[in-house]
Amino acid sequence: MPMIFRRWFVAATLLTCLCHGWTGDAPVQGATQRNSEHEDMVRLAVIGASASAGFGIVVEIENEAATPDDPTVPRTVKRMIRLIDLIDAADQQDRIIEFDLSSHMFFTRPFEYGRSSVDRTLSWKPDVVFAVDFLFWYVFGNRLEETRLESLRKGLAELERLAKTGVSLVVGTVPDLEGIKSPMISEEQIARSETVTEANRRIKNWAKTHPNVMVAPIFELSRTLNEGGPIRIGRHQWDPDRDGLELIAPDKLHPTYEGLICIAQAIDVELRRLPTERERFPMLDLDRSRLMELMRVRPGVSQTP
Repeated sequence: MPMIFRRWFVAATLLTCLCHGWTGDAPVQGATQRNSEHEDMVRLAVIGASASAGFGIVVEIENEAATPDDPTVPRTVKRMIRLIDLIDAADQQDRIIEFDLSSHMFFTRPFEYGRSSVDRTLSWKPDVVFAVDFLFWYVFGNRLEETRLESLRKGLAELERLAKTGVSLVVGTVPDLEGIKSPMISEEQIARSETVTEANRRIKNWAKTHPNVMVAPIFELSRTLNEGGPIRIGRHQWDPDRDGLELIAPDKLHPTYEGLICIAQAIDVELRRLPTERERFPMLDLDRSRLMELMRVRPGVSQTP
């Protein structure tokens, strides 16, 4: 196993132990258990890689088991935050049934993880699917540069199986990482800028052929962030310079807690462009401060290196 893969694997394993099963290293065995008999319930599946699975986003939350009478019980506990956790907390109407199939280990075998997660999603029959970082490791990773777009075609073919069912689907563009220095991805694994540009053109063109598919602008958000400008996502405004927030983790690859909220906001904006979801999908409270309250996250969230 190459050194960079070994370090990533060890980090993911340690996070699994830390969070007592809250990681996405292996697909979950079942969906959130809620009363699905109500006709206004919405079934949401999340598929994708480590960004959706919350790699490195470990925060302190208030311990519900803590009591003033027992000082031996810690007042806070560590928890990993996944994209599905943000959506669950933001769903104040409690109308979403979630099924999380994102995985920290997607990068090791994207073709196998991609097909398996789509197979399981199809079996579950969701109403909505978030696949915002599903295509990342079809473009990046250990493959020849001239084969990256063919690999992307295979990833889009997997998503095609979902799209043709009519399910509402949000995919993401891929960021341009050329020139970054990261302990999590080697220079050889990074697609060239021109490859990324063509990949995103193909992703958008594919989405245009499906009225039930929208594209979250991950490439555009990443570029704006690198340029240092403020980010506006629907009604949400982010200005990292003014707010002192870091949206990208120190590894230069994964989102921070706030960065994952940005992604959730972008997904929500694009999803609501679909006529079928403007009224059906419940309104989400994705304001950063409000989400911290809803999730009982302590101020000054931590980001595991």
